[in-house]
Amino acid sequence: MNLSVALLAAVLTHGTGNPPSQCASQVGQQITTRTFDEVRAGLPNIAPKGPYESTAEYESRLAAAQSGGVSPVNIRRGNSRPGLSYNADRQELTVYEQAFGAGELNYADVLGRPRVGSLEDYYSGAIGFVIDEIETGRRTFEATNGFGARTLVESIEGRINAVWERAGRLTESPFQGMRLAGTSSTLRVGPAEARDIIENGATALMVVPRPPYIRTGTSMREATFAFPREHINAVTILMADIQCAFLVDGHGRVVLALPVR
Repeated sequence: MNLSVALLAAVLTHGTGNPPSQCASQVGQQITTRTFDEVRAGLPNIAPKGPYESTAEYESRLAAAQSGGVSPVNIRRGNSRPGLSYNADRQELTVYEQAFGAGELNYADVLGRPRVGSLEDYYSGAIGFVIDEIETGRRTFEATNGFGARTLVESIEGRINAVWERAGRLTESPFQGMRLAGTSSTLRVGPAEARDIIENGATALMVVPRPPYIRTGTSMREATFAFPREHINAVTILMADIQCAFLVDGHGRVVLALPVR
């Protein structure tokens, strides 16, 4: 894709008058991306707050871990690329928030529930993105409800890697200047460019990791009789300042850059 096409592809349907930003300056540029595991391996290990450690002491340890500074890094999402839809008649590539892993995990399962009455959103409006979701096993068992009715339940186990910045607010999109509506932008590209992006491209996030860097826990979606399937995932969350979301083509060039709220 030449530079003129890349710049055209960066035009968003929701706001062409926004001033240039750190994210927009990456359009047309070739970027280097790393996997979640590669980024995690390069971070220091910080022990959790000890039972005899004061809050001030713990916060001092976190501040010391950040004192050397951490450079931004581009984390590449897994190989699956849902959230992209091409209309060949209109030559428009629609990019949904799902393409970047938004709205795919309830972070409260790991980070704790918001207080009652709070407008904080740890799910669909959270400033958090799933990077990888990997199935590790599945089994089937029989379950019975309180009335004695029986059904077969499929249990799916997996692991999820995600990046988290903070809770959002209900109806708020994780991207600047947008409301939570599912669609991020529409790009004007020809069929060859669209095929390259969908089949060979990727999405990535520019992040700056911050202490305590890693949080782990378990996320579970319970089965019901109407939907007899449960999901149990071991979750690893990278704590970070999430700056930009990128869509790149098969050559690693940025064709869309969205600033994160």
